[in-house]
Amino acid sequence: SACPGCVMESDSRTPTIRPRASILLLDASGRLLLVGAEDPGGAWDQAVWVPLGGAVELGETYEEAAVRELFEETGIPIASVGPYVWEWHALFPWGTELYDTRERFFVVQIPSGEGLVLRGNTGAEKDDFRRFQSRWWTASEVRESDKLFAPPQMARLLPDVVAGRYPSEPIRLSGWD
Repeated sequence: SACPGCVMESDSRTPTIRPRASILLLDASGRLLLVGAEDPGGAWDQAVWVPLGGAVELGETYEEAAVRELFEETGIPIASVGPYVWEWHALFPWGTELYDTRERFFVVQIPSGEGLVLRGNTGAEKDDFRRFQSRWWTASEVRESDKLFAPPQMARLLPDVVAGRYPSEPIRLSGWD
């Protein structure tokens, strides 16, 4: 299904396959850090709230990418990620690209998010993080919000992750339903 609030129905671009590692960064009180990303290409009519993370680089595993991205974006060094809980496959327009995203979501818990500043690695990322909003969300705030979250199933699935009830196999998600 098409993404809500985005211009994609008439999109004739060939999607670029984009493996992405996402980090469900939780603090001790069960809040999740999300970034409200605004598309520079104007494909979306509102910010899309997404977990930290980024593209898996050539020769890198999803787990290695998650460890690297967390450090690049927050300065938090970890040896390995926590449980792999979700997998999401969807078409995702961004900027001048149409991505066929293949995302894996890993849980990482930290004692506190106080004073955490998103910093980015490249010049473009640093500019993005200056422009984007970020905030800590409780599962109930995500569920009650009218904001757009990616993956869209986050509101339904987040309470189990926060409670430490992880699936034995990653939950496979598809599209924008």
